[in-house]
Amino acid sequence: MGFNDVLGADHIFEIFKNEASFSNVYIITGERGAGKGLAAREIAKYLNCTGGNRPCDTCRNCKSIEAGSFPDVYMLTQNRSIGVDEIRDIIEKSIVRPYTSRYNVFIINKAHTMTSEAQNAILKTLEECHGDNIFLLLADSTDALLPTIRSRAQVLSMRRANEEELTDMLMKRYNIDKQKALFAARFSKGVVGKAVMLLEPDHIEFRQKVFDIIDRLRNAKPYDVFDMYGILKPDRETAGDMLDIMESFYRDLLMINHDKYEFIINADKQSYLLNYSGFPDDRLVHIIERIEEMRRFVAFNSNIQLTFDVLFLDILGV
Repeated sequence: MGFNDVLGADHIFEIFKNEASFSNVYIITGERGAGKGLAAREIAKYLNCTGGNRPCDTCRNCKSIEAGSFPDVYMLTQNRSIGVDEIRDIIEKSIVRPYTSRYNVFIINKAHTMTSEAQNAILKTLEECHGDNIFLLLADSTDALLPTIRSRAQVLSMRRANEEELTDMLMKRYNIDKQKALFAARFSKGVVGKAVMLLEPDHIEFRQKVFDIIDRLRNAKPYDVFDMYGILKPDRETAGDMLDIMESFYRDLLMINHDKYEFIINADKQSYLLNYSGFPDDRLVHIIERIEEMRRFVAFNSNIQLTFDVLFLDILGV
């Protein structure tokens, strides 16, 4: 992997390639799945590469960083909030000079989950950072980071990938046809990690079950809807995914009504969608608005099953 393989980060890499000297603290922001971790690893390789065209991906340092075994690159990843103990470990490591390279690179994943105590603990280290230490704080947004940390960092934001670039990447990397790749690129809205997730077997099966529910709603009786929730039994997170799929379906029908085939999200299901022609615009707009309303109910901890029962009945026109 190299700079060209991380979509949505070209402008970030250009900053590093064009700077004569580097800041000690960077905050890399971007929504979940944007590729912040991949970008940070490529930056670490660039900073410590010994090859001619950095990052070369062939020198010992690049290979070791890629494998996650380079002694001067530290990655902190937690499945929970980052507390003082984890940060103290980073602080202790930052005192030691690099073993085999020019820079110690400290990558703190999900930096926005650092507790206030953890952020205050690392603040002095960031303020007095010596030249061979570089901190890369990866955060979904800067809102949860203390102003004192934000003021000492250069903030770099990941961008969403271009649809054409992402489609081509998915086709080549996962050996899939263009329509499947185009669906993933459009549904993910250019978020690379989400696009990749959409191609995983579990999500393909999940999506098909949602389409099966939509299919059953076509000829269902009102009392049938009370059994449909049990097909997937979505929790609060997967309920959002289910609503996303349903909204994309009815939105696509609206596009078909106006011959806007180039804007269809479910590009791999176009022939399937054509079987549903006949929904009037006002009905489709109403369904889409109801799905958005149900999304708010789910977010505010409403009863998930009741939410979907009501939505299914509304789609039936009851």
